[in-house]
Amino acid sequence: EARASTAMMTRTAVRAWCSFNYDGTIDAGYYDAVYGNALADKPTLIQNVPGDWRVTFPASVLDARGESHSLNLQSAQANYEGQTAIGYVAQATVISERTVQVYIYDVTSAGALTDPASGDRVTIWVN
Repeated sequence: EARASTAMMTRTAVRAWCSFNYDGTIDAGYYDAVYGNALADKPTLIQNVPGDWRVTFPASVLDARGESHSLNLQSAQANYEGQTAIGYVAQATVISERTVQVYIYDVTSAGALTDPASGDRVTIWVN
């Protein structure tokens, strides 16, 4: 319960984060949330087209007392990590109460949508 009720941060801190790699998988240990990191808490990831991904978090989660709460994401941030090719940028936008749209751009190629390079990762944080 201490993770979910840190003084003065109950509503403003990062709620959850996840990181996916170039082949579109969220590996064990690459996601966590104030409500837990069990398999049921793991977000799902789908690719619409190259460079266009959607990350969906659970509709409801259990707190430390076992009470159910609906997620209502307000903002998202993204970071491209590794950069085997300098010039990749990730952008995240909340598009529903539990879904984040992630775009990955190659700014050296006129800002074209692209997938992460082999060995690189994209991390998003939501609150």
